[in-house]
Amino acid sequence: MEKETQGNETTSPIRLKHTMPITGIVLAGGESFRMQTDKGLAGLAGRPLVEYAINNLKPLCSNILIGANNPEYEQFGYAVIPDRIPGIGPMGGIYSCLKASGTKINIVLSCDTPLVSTSALQCLLSNSREELVTLPWYRDDHYEPLCAIYHKEMAVVLKDYIDLHIYKLPVVFSQIPVNRIPVADYPECFNDWTFYNINTADDLKKLEKII
Repeated sequence: MEKETQGNETTSPIRLKHTMPITGIVLAGGESFRMQTDKGLAGLAGRPLVEYAINNLKPLCSNILIGANNPEYEQFGYAVIPDRIPGIGPMGGIYSCLKASGTKINIVLSCDTPLVSTSALQCLLSNSREELVTLPWYRDDHYEPLCAIYHKEMAVVLKDYIDLHIYKLPVVFSQIPVNRIPVADYPECFNDWTFYNINTADDLKKLEKII
């Protein structure tokens, strides 16, 4: 796989923003049992986690949707999309937001990985192809499905698996063609902290010390 250069206007992610509309999908989820609060509204350095995802998506997206069942997220000024099928985890949030999206290309980003930068998202965009999903990959069965490019048509595929009571995204990706972006091949976009995941109050405290 060849890397695209930032100066190549025909393939750079910034050009993609201007040649086609892109929807950013923030997965805010709901109340975290380990954090005892709604994770996306938890504060990091004085800002709610969901705001980090919004700000990293805004330079690339013409519209943003927030996948959440909590109407408090309406305070951020974007449409809040509740789960069409509750209780099935992130797949349900992605499915619901893809159904609500008005664009072919969608960038999905979870609120609990605040160190995913706009540059990392640009890298995925510039390497996206005809596959319905483009996502970071660690050269085994480990993907980052909550930081990925999803075509709107992927909603149909997800619904087929949901109807089969299969709710694990890695299972889906093992059975359909996906565009895997090797994380190790793009050190300018991804580092050891990029996908640092916040699940507990201690995780927040740890991150507070380094940002």
